[in-house]
Amino acid sequence: MRTKPIDAQWTDAQWQAIIAGESDVLVAAAAGSGKTAVLVERIIQKIIHEEMGLDELLVVTFTNASAKEMKERIHQAIRREVINHPTDHLKEQLVKIHAAEISTLHRFCLNLIEQYYYTIDLDPVFRTASDEEGTLLLMQSLDEVMEKHYESPTDAFLKTNLHLSSDRSDQSLRDAVQKLYYFAVANPAPKEWLMHLPDLYREISLSHPIIEAMQASVITEVKRALTLFREAAAELDSPVYEKQYLKAEAYIDQLEQISGDYTALYHRLTELENWSTPPFRFKKDLEDMRLDADEEDRIKAQFNQAKEILNAVKTDYFFASPEDMIQDLHEMADEMTLLGQLTNELIETFSRNKRERKILDFTDYEHLALDILLKNGQPTPIALNLQQKYQEILVDEYQDTNRVQETILQSINNGHLFMVGDVKQSIYKFRQAEPGLFLDKYKRFDGTNGQVIDLSRNFRSRREVIEDTNGVFSRIMDEAVGEVDYDERQQLYFGAAFDDAPHQTELNVIIKNDEPLESEWIARKIMDIVAHGEVYDKKQYRPASFRDIVILQRQVSNTAALQQTFKKYDIPFHVNSRSGYFETDEIRTIISLLRIIDNPLQDNHLVGALRSLLFQFNEEELVDLRQSSQYFYQDMLEYADTYRTPLAEKVKHFIKLLDHYRSAARTIGVRQLLEMIYEEQYVVEKFSMLVGGEQRRANLLGLLAKSEDFERSSYRGLFQFIRYVDNMIDKNKDFGEVNILSEEADVVRLMTIHSSKGLEFPYVIYSELGKKFNMMDLSGAVIPNQKLGVAMTYYDQTHHYSYPTLFSQYFKKEGRRESISESMRLMYVAFTRAKEQLILVGSATEKELEAWQQQDAKDEFFRLNATKPLELIVATQALDMKIIRELDDVTHDAVVTDTITTPRSPDWLVERADYQYPYLELNKLPTKESVSDIKRQTEVDDDATTWTLVNQYQLERASYERPKFMSEVKKTAAERGTLMHTVMQHFPYDGAVKNKADIDSLLQALIDKKIISEDDSRLIDQEALIRFSASELYQKMSEGERYTELPFVIGKSYLTGQLIEGAPVEPLVQGMIDCVYKLEGQYYFVDFKTDRLIPRLGGSMHDAALEARKRYAVQMYYYQKALEEMLKQPVKGYLYFFDYMELEVES
Repeated sequence: MRTKPIDAQWTDAQWQAIIAGESDVLVAAAAGSGKTAVLVERIIQKIIHEEMGLDELLVVTFTNASAKEMKERIHQAIRREVINHPTDHLKEQLVKIHAAEISTLHRFCLNLIEQYYYTIDLDPVFRTASDEEGTLLLMQSLDEVMEKHYESPTDAFLKTNLHLSSDRSDQSLRDAVQKLYYFAVANPAPKEWLMHLPDLYREISLSHPIIEAMQASVITEVKRALTLFREAAAELDSPVYEKQYLKAEAYIDQLEQISGDYTALYHRLTELENWSTPPFRFKKDLEDMRLDADEEDRIKAQFNQAKEILNAVKTDYFFASPEDMIQDLHEMADEMTLLGQLTNELIETFSRNKRERKILDFTDYEHLALDILLKNGQPTPIALNLQQKYQEILVDEYQDTNRVQETILQSINNGHLFMVGDVKQSIYKFRQAEPGLFLDKYKRFDGTNGQVIDLSRNFRSRREVIEDTNGVFSRIMDEAVGEVDYDERQQLYFGAAFDDAPHQTELNVIIKNDEPLESEWIARKIMDIVAHGEVYDKKQYRPASFRDIVILQRQVSNTAALQQTFKKYDIPFHVNSRSGYFETDEIRTIISLLRIIDNPLQDNHLVGALRSLLFQFNEEELVDLRQSSQYFYQDMLEYADTYRTPLAEKVKHFIKLLDHYRSAARTIGVRQLLEMIYEEQYVVEKFSMLVGGEQRRANLLGLLAKSEDFERSSYRGLFQFIRYVDNMIDKNKDFGEVNILSEEADVVRLMTIHSSKGLEFPYVIYSELGKKFNMMDLSGAVIPNQKLGVAMTYYDQTHHYSYPTLFSQYFKKEGRRESISESMRLMYVAFTRAKEQLILVGSATEKELEAWQQQDAKDEFFRLNATKPLELIVATQALDMKIIRELDDVTHDAVVTDTITTPRSPDWLVERADYQYPYLELNKLPTKESVSDIKRQTEVDDDATTWTLVNQYQLERASYERPKFMSEVKKTAAERGTLMHTVMQHFPYDGAVKNKADIDSLLQALIDKKIISEDDSRLIDQEALIRFSASELYQKMSEGERYTELPFVIGKSYLTGQLIEGAPVEPLVQGMIDCVYKLEGQYYFVDFKTDRLIPRLGGSMHDAALEARKRYAVQMYYYQKALEEMLKQPVKGYLYFFDYMELEVES
């Protein structure tokens, strides 16, 4: 084991994480502990000391931005090392860094699919669907499934429909199926998961593990109530309270008898009388001996808390006899089967619709990658090869992994999986992230089957932030609620380079009244920070600015109050949110206009458009136009025909304009229509003149981009675009306003806690702590749970009513436990974003605050029933609390800081005008070239093979489909060559010489799969294909192991042997090799050419082929060099001319 260098800045734990090996390693890296730096250093150490190649490592990150940052860090670290130790191995890594597999898991899956699509019978022509397109298609697929069942409904379908639908729509049933879809596809085998859902209902009995778990939960709750009764009764053990004490003791005796199996518990608890606290009334001679009123109230509250626990147990677990509850569950098996069937059909229909449109979504990436890597649960040869290839797999943010992703990673893991994460920051439950995967390894790894390393030292925050975070979470987070014990291993330890100046964490509770004060308080706090605050930056202080401040919220929904208040204080403000875009005036106006272009009989949208900045009808004019109770558009038509007034002329102009756009919408796309409206109505110019014009302009231009994205999808037309927008609004899937700010913009940022993950800010204002936790997922009739299955309410078809089942009550409790745990982790993420100071603020009533202060934060029952973050924080009593009942009146002038303007010399203008960019020559260098581009620079025209043309068929990046009136136009040589390459990509290598029937069958199969068109098939030289099948090269390729359409990216200096002086980045060369095969341990590459070989006068076809080989010498040299670098062994190559035969490539 390597010892830590004396001058190293790493802690012992970090160094252990950097050099640990020989087994799987789990690094529990707390917030701010430098996990990214550790990951990068581990990779560098692997490269330097173990001489591992970058192509032997797989690095998986959570986001593309993280992957880009990590690749750049590794690149810079290798460059620094090359300067000090310029070995050949390190120089090779500088070349390999550009093709290093440092990416998100989805990108890794996509690479697998592009390389091995043929093993899963997937058409290689596909693209990635946008979230919006995927959601639309999912809804359409669900429509198809439901229509099919409505056409021929079964009894189970009718019953389930009645159960889950209302008298107005079946949306609740559709929502349930969609919810089950997302849960199912988060499993490695979704259809199997769905198929087994009814098993729980068929097999349930009083001895089932779930019932036993409920039984244990009931006993635990009863014991908790018993403890509360004993504690309260003990304080009444005096002659004064004899009556109350004796009653409590008698009740305690009954509680102590409660035990046994589930049936025994039912009888004991149903026979138990409800507790009622006897009144505290006494004779006058005993009054002086009583406890004070507050103590008595506390005792009464304790009795009532115990009573509530017992009542909850009875309501949740014993609302009917155990036999009846079990029978209810048995009867629901058919409904659960039907739900599983509907979901399974949705998966199949959705998958089919995606294939027809040649699109994939991120779920497909994961499941198709699994199909490539696993067969019947066992690794395929591809997976086994990857196990040998990857000497180590490094996974960042492992706590946010789901079950499918875990299965993918384990299928290619050969005992060298390095996982980094922090389960306390697992906040993506809505994406089916499974923190239990992390926790299982954290508990199970004991040094023999895996190693756990804790990184607890925080290098981000001041001591006060660390200590107060520990103070709060050590009291509320444990394994029961929070899913992990916040013990000495999980606590943060101070390690940042701050001075000892005090920066106390603030807990501000605003007492609710008629006026909302929170936004006003936040504005004043920001002005105070900017006026007096400082930031410790690079071992010295600088004044705090607006950009040093972030406001964090659980969910950013309504920012109007903050924006209005901040405007009063002249606070620059930006909302970093995926919401609010469709609510902006400019977008609402344009969407309303598009709606009435599609259908003018929509009064609200028509009046909205008329009243808008674009057409400027005022209230009086709109009242004059309203002539009847018919559609407003009809009133406008009648008004225009009836009257000869200025208003009538205005109406005629609008109707003419609307007709013009309606006519255009039938023939042009949505983007073109929007451009026409923007240009003719000066839309961007008009809205740019309003307050916030720059943001409005960006939003309007952003709508153009979104319409273009829409038209690149499988949907077309204005109606579908409006449906697309409606779907986004209905599903609360907003885009968020277009970001026009740089990272350095001096503004206060408001963002969700999810958005802030991975970021840090000097001042964090964690607000809206008085808002309730979101428990909407637990309110429906259907409650899925990844660990337990699916719970549903019972439906009585005869009397048409439903009620909770034993499962729905238990699943709701477990779901609440998981949701509260996730909410705690969100709180932890918010707390740990702060560097200088953490400022907490929330609103509460006096009564709430008083009740929270009396609670024991460590009490599990209290935490599970908490409804707000502020409730948990106050109950810990870990922070000094400031109660704010009202704000002093402050004038605007009193809060605006003075601005001092310093005159500046105009010399900077001259200096800027005379500035000469020092790298002008490097601007002429391409950052990336294709091999074909380089070949063309040597004045060779390879019409047959280009990177662009091959990609066209492989990735559907462009289409050569021509308008019908041009369909007879002759294809170019390049297009014919690409067609031939496409056929060769699917040519069967079985060693048999083909005849015309075989070739016809092959082409028809490609037509059926829509890989080529029928017209294209007529351009294929079938005789050339038959000749190829009879060639010696074909026989060798059939015997060997083949890889077709093999892409590569490599540094140009490696291929040319010439370094480019002063180049800040290495120019890259990309290419695609038609085929590589391995025979008897030797690798060969083949490049197919469709060139017409015309012999010179007196020459032969062989001479013409040799002449052509010279033209391709540069291209073949690059292919050979690239392959030899990848394979680390000599490679031979062939050029195959369809007009002649194969020629070996000259070395």
